[in-house]
Amino acid sequence: MGFSRSDQKNEGRALGSEKIVVDTSVVIKWFKHRDEPFSEQAERLKTRYLNGEIEIAVPELIFYELGNVLLLKCELSEEEAVEKIESFWKLLPLAVFLSVEFVKKIMSFSFQYEVTFYDACFAALAQELGCGFITADKKLFDKLRDAKFVRFLGAP
Repeated sequence: MGFSRSDQKNEGRALGSEKIVVDTSVVIKWFKHRDEPFSEQAERLKTRYLNGEIEIAVPELIFYELGNVLLLKCELSEEEAVEKIESFWKLLPLAVFLSVEFVKKIMSFSFQYEVTFYDACFAALAQELGCGFITADKKLFDKLRDAKFVRFLGAP
């Protein structure tokens, strides 16, 4: 597992702040219509990140998932979709690139919790980093509810 985004600076981010992993179900709420469920909570996470209160880590997979959602579910022009994915790239400096060892952990997590490899990637990353994982996907949360580090975005 490698941490890399040398093209980005970590200006304004508090060192030692709380780190979390978010999945695509949270991030897409930063770009879609604000009347979507839990978009206010997602926006608060983004604001906390921008204010340096928290760090957010994501696996490289998020760029593929986000690209698909922007392409297939957001009714955007090509230019708008490119602008949104580029703005996300600039926003989040900590992306985790997979290694063979980490892929094994993801697969193990996937089998243990009976979730897709894609979903396990985010949760296993949080487990590996020793931090919380936040999802807006209720079905995923229900499957992972025994993992104490997993939180549902819509939880009080």
